[in-house]
Amino acid sequence: MAITDFAIELTEGIAGYMKAKFLHKLRARRGDGPPVPSEWDFGLIQECDQAIDILLEAYHNSCRSFNL
Repeated sequence: MAITDFAIELTEGIAGYMKAKFLHKLRARRGDGPPVPSEWDFGLIQECDQAIDILLEAYHNSCRSFNL
């Protein structure tokens, strides 16, 4: 697989995981959430989860002036 194809595939996987995990946490569901691909290393998983936590904190910020 070419480097470009790998990068696109990984980026799409990360985006899909983060979207599913964000919605899972936003709806306050219990459990593990979406499955993590087995080829991901622990550091990547931690970084994705940390980014999701930051996005959730921003989403719930009462200072926002827009409606979703």
